[in-house]
Amino acid sequence: MGSKDQKKFMRALKPVYRAETKELAELRLLELEEMWGRKYPKVLESW
Repeated sequence: MGSKDQKKFMRALKPVYRAETKELAELRLLELEEMWGRKYPKVLESW
């Protein structure tokens, strides 16, 4: 992942970790994948 995108990605990842329920975390992960999945598919494959 390019350094210019790293901070943006980490900001987008925080709602996944801060989700109050598993279901909400899964939803946030799907949103993260929609935002970053095309550009960095390998990063999200590990999830």
